[in-house]
Amino acid sequence: MSLYDPKSVQVNSLTVSGNKSVQISGVFGPGMLEGHYFKDTLIQMDNKLLVVSLSNKEFDHVYNQILSTFKFTPASPAGGDQNQTTDNPNLKTYTSPLGISFTYSPKQVSNSDWTITVKESGNKICVTYDVNDVNCLKGQYVQVFQKSITDSLKNAIKKQFLTNYSLNDCFILSQNPYSGFSYPASYKTAIISFPKSSDPNASPWANADKCPSPYTATNGISYFLEDTAHPGKMLFFSIGQYSIESDDNKSWEQTVKVLN
Repeated sequence: MSLYDPKSVQVNSLTVSGNKSVQISGVFGPGMLEGHYFKDTLIQMDNKLLVVSLSNKEFDHVYNQILSTFKFTPASPAGGDQNQTTDNPNLKTYTSPLGISFTYSPKQVSNSDWTITVKESGNKICVTYDVNDVNCLKGQYVQVFQKSITDSLKNAIKKQFLTNYSLNDCFILSQNPYSGFSYPASYKTAIISFPKSSDPNASPWANADKCPSPYTATNGISYFLEDTAHPGKMLFFSIGQYSIESDDNKSWEQTVKVLN
């Protein structure tokens, strides 16, 4: 601890989501960072060590809140299905190396002819009823994008999808895509929308062609999502007009968790 002022250093043992951890806090000793506050939480993760750092004491309460929400889900190296402890034997958890997980039912109650499979390609995770549907042409999907942690969800959408579009033609709305369901408070959702046509005979989606496809909300459910507890990621869901079931009367995308 030669970097630190030994008189200020405090070391505490704690548990984070069931994992043994050590928390070290204090101020730096002589040098460029002399007097600056630090707090490091070292979390034992099997044969790895996860370090969560804080450098501004003003946000100490936020840091502790975030630590209290940590949930660690074992991940398959290439992404894959894992069993989940549940009263529903027809339920699987898919954990992706892209840093998200969700649950789904391979056998659908509402459509017994379907057997749901999950496929992954690039930054797209497909949840589909056709084993040959590698491009999600017949299924649903989520895409995982990286974003600056300082950008709001709206700013990230604007930067990544609307740089070449007029904001008069395409605009961003903070909108919950579901009636009767809400994500956790840390989740933010938004859609790309467009003005309605002034022609009463025109399709409600007549102006959608001025906006980026398939990222514009038209006659099916599609939306962006950010978990503000993990602000470096932005998800895009393409769901369409039907549901692929999970558990507790939820569809698979309503169970999504951002892991890192």
